Amino acid sequence: MAIDPLAQARLDSAQQGSSRSFQLPWAATPEPPSRDHWKPDAEVMQCELEGCDVLFGLLDRRHHCRRCGHIFCSRHCSNYIRLDHYCQFDMDGGLSRGCDRCVRDYHAWRQPKLAFTPPPPTSEDVDADDDDASISVTSSNINIRRSSRKPSQDANAPLQSVPANWQWSTF
Repeated sequence: MAIDPLAQARLDSAQQGSSRSFQLPWAATPEPPSRDHWKPDAEVMQCELEGCDVLFGLLDRRHHCRRCGHIFCSRHCSNYIRLDHYCQFDMDGGLSRGCDRCVRDYHAWRQPKLAFTPPPPTSEDVDADDDDASISVTSSNINIRRSSRKPSQDANAPLQSVPANWQWSTF
């Protein structure tokens, strides 16, 4: 009979005693990102970002992006992103040097995705009062078109948050 990974991790933790904290097998490791995928320094003589002409030498040093492993000048590899030991984005991972491309990917990964797209309205869904307003939602912005009809209340009137006969206390 096969045992699931969570149960196995609990069993291993219990067998090792309470001196070690419980950790899921797929959780982020405290180890720094792996260097196995890094390009050797000798293979690159200038910054690998397209359009950058910086040649490496005594004053311009090589910097490896911890995620993609490519080599860049300090200008194009001076950002920091959170990576796990497997060089994957991880909010609990350690801060690691990243190139401009990987930082852009990291920020896109962190942005919440708008997964809900409302279906187009049918004739049954349309209400008489809804004919003059529309809302369109995209992943980058929300557009609201308001009606040209006058609202039922005066626009300068105060909002009715408390009853008109409310007795204010003046402690």
